[in-house]
Amino acid sequence: MNKKITILAVIFIVVIAAVYFFREDAGDGVLEVGVPTAWERAKEAVLNCEAEGIFQTHAREVSVKLKNGGTITAIEPKIDDIFDVVKEAVPQCGTIRMATE
Repeated sequence: MNKKITILAVIFIVVIAAVYFFREDAGDGVLEVGVPTAWERAKEAVLNCEAEGIFQTHAREVSVKLKNGGTITAIEPKIDDIFDVVKEAVPQCGTIRMATE
C-alpha cells in the first residue's frame, strides 16, 4: 500500500513539474523542436519593430502589444530582460512604450 502511495506521489510531482515547465506556451503543453518559445517570439517581434508597447509584471510576465492589434505574452528568463531587448531595438524602431507594475 505504501509503495502505491509513493508511486502516485512521484507521478503527481512529475505532472506538476511538467505543467510548470510548459506553462509559457499554453497551447497543448508540448514544445516542438524548432518551434520558438513565446519569449523568443516576443523578442523577435520587438527587434522587428512590430511592438507598439510592452508591459512587464514582477512575476516576469511580459506582454508585447503588437502594431497589428495582437499580443504576445511570455515569461522572461530574468526580470527586466525585456528592457535589454527594447534598448537594442530602439535605434532601428524608435521609442517603444514600456510599463511595469
